[in-house]
Amino acid sequence: MRKIIYFAMAVMAVFATSCNEDNNLDPTLPLYQHYEVDFYPKHAVAMASFHKHTAQGDVVKLNNGATITVNGNKMAYYGVGDDEGYFDYSANYVLGNEITFVFTRSKDKVYTNSVSRSDVTTVVIPSSLNVIKNNVAYTVDCKPTGYEKLTAVLFPLVGATASSYVATTNYVTGEFTFTNVPKGSYTLRVTNRRQIPTSQNDAGASGLIDVYSVDSKNVRVE
Repeated sequence: MRKIIYFAMAVMAVFATSCNEDNNLDPTLPLYQHYEVDFYPKHAVAMASFHKHTAQGDVVKLNNGATITVNGNKMAYYGVGDDEGYFDYSANYVLGNEITFVFTRSKDKVYTNSVSRSDVTTVVIPSSLNVIKNNVAYTVDCKPTGYEKLTAVLFPLVGATASSYVATTNYVTGEFTFTNVPKGSYTLRVTNRRQIPTSQNDAGASGLIDVYSVDSKNVRVE
């Protein structure tokens, strides 16, 4: 299972998925930690999933004393996803610029991993950008570093089964260009991602935190 993009959940259908429902999780089994934090202008969304041994391993539901919290609050288990992939645990409205995950495997195995809003270059869509035209380059206030990846996507405001459109992006200049997008009303969502390895890990496994800066607004394609 990979990631849920929180915004996509609001504009696209959500699909169920399966997960390893072992009700007596072996406490000696190394678990890979995968976290995502989406920093919106005024809040954050936090997600988590846990895999046997590696990122490619089976996803497991925490039990047998294992828990996950974010900023001191227990994360809700969903076990659902969208077409981008899957996370199992989510906290949809987290305040603050510092996000701390605490993964308790047992009373003597507690792993803490934190990220900050400042860990990723902030992306800001200009307030003047209200109209998108095909084959025209647009710029956001963001100059990604070599460790980051900028993505721009248009989501139709109507039609649950309508396609989304991904722009061609210049990671150096922060420019993005759409092609072959039909005229209409859309939500433009621009993200900048940095991947950070977890610093505290379950013995025999590792982990990763995907940190995103996110901005969005409604636009017209003409």
